[in-house]
Amino acid sequence: MNDLLEFGLGSAKSGVYASYAVIPECQILFAGPAVCTRHDILTSMVQVKDKIAHLCLDETDIVTGGYVELIEEAAGELVREAGAKALILVTCCENALIGTDFEMLTSAIGKKFGIPVECVQINRLNMYRARKGAKTISRNINELIAGFLKTAAAEDGPRRDNGVNLLGPVQPLSPKNELARLLKPAGAELRHVSLCGTYDDFKKMARASLNIVTEPEAVGAAREMEKTLGIPWLDMSYTVSLPAVKEQYAHLAEALNVELFYEDRAAMTERLLHRTRRLLGDTPISVDGRKLTHPFTVAKALIDEGFHVGEIRIDEFVAEETDCKNWVTQNTAVPVTFVSSRNQSNTIRKDHFCALLEVRRGQPGEFFTGFALIDRLLEALTAAYNGRMRISEEIVEKAAAPGA
Repeated sequence: MNDLLEFGLGSAKSGVYASYAVIPECQILFAGPAVCTRHDILTSMVQVKDKIAHLCLDETDIVTGGYVELIEEAAGELVREAGAKALILVTCCENALIGTDFEMLTSAIGKKFGIPVECVQINRLNMYRARKGAKTISRNINELIAGFLKTAAAEDGPRRDNGVNLLGPVQPLSPKNELARLLKPAGAELRHVSLCGTYDDFKKMARASLNIVTEPEAVGAAREMEKTLGIPWLDMSYTVSLPAVKEQYAHLAEALNVELFYEDRAAMTERLLHRTRRLLGDTPISVDGRKLTHPFTVAKALIDEGFHVGEIRIDEFVAEETDCKNWVTQNTAVPVTFVSSRNQSNTIRKDHFCALLEVRRGQPGEFFTGFALIDRLLEALTAAYNGRMRISEEIVEKAAAPGA
């Protein structure tokens, strides 16, 4: 048995269309040539088939420019038949070659049908987080949110209330997150796109007094909203360090000019931290970047709290982890190994195709922040350790059984 304790946290990330579909009462229209449309039908049908439509364009449509009229007609159908209150036009890399002015096109569609329209051009070669300037899924959806809210503010006029927006992952907020409960006594309301039941609810995010940014991919959207909507933003990026979370909440209280009572919640996490550290003792831990995000951030936090990190495995490196990576490599002897998570065959056997068609989108990963995120890490370590102990006990019992 491997001496290293392996665990996983999963990720709040989800597929392209599952992310775009989080905006309520918003339809997605994908327009592209046959090869791209076929690919996207197969990927989107298992994510959000009730919120997306596909427009397959042939060579004549593209070369003659007739696709512009076809896109407008398709948008009209979605407004009439699906009751869309907003529309996301998704195109692929081929459109960049023909120089379409999508800002003008979306503006024309919006005026014609009376709904806000935003466009995103997908180039899958430029969506990997490790690529400099990558247009990742998270960056795209946060920029779309900023665009829709800019339109909402223009329609409703400048208004400001006690709302606090959470920008970053768009998956459902875990009910274990303490942020909303901390803000409520201070008279502030937490808003996140996953909490919006209708498009009108979503539009209220344009009135917020502050944006909280939880990942670098949302910084661009926050800056745009500060520029166009006058909403300041606060960096509360991913961390599993108890002192860092306390510092983030102190900055949040200062930004809102309120008092946040988080000491009792911090004490709960600190007690869990002590129990987990006693349980694991000197057990070496494997921090695997294929099973969690921000492996260097997690490793540094564990080392700071006295845990024994035995190795770090990564399949890609992102710039936001530079400081933690440098600290780990310069101050510890923890080995770092690059491993590939893209070594599985992409071949789809015929007998699997029918099963693929029956796939239903599962529950997306929950989004954790603050002390709840640290708790989740500690609970995952505890579960992994207890699971390994049970397996060890079963092996011993079987070995001691008569006839073994």
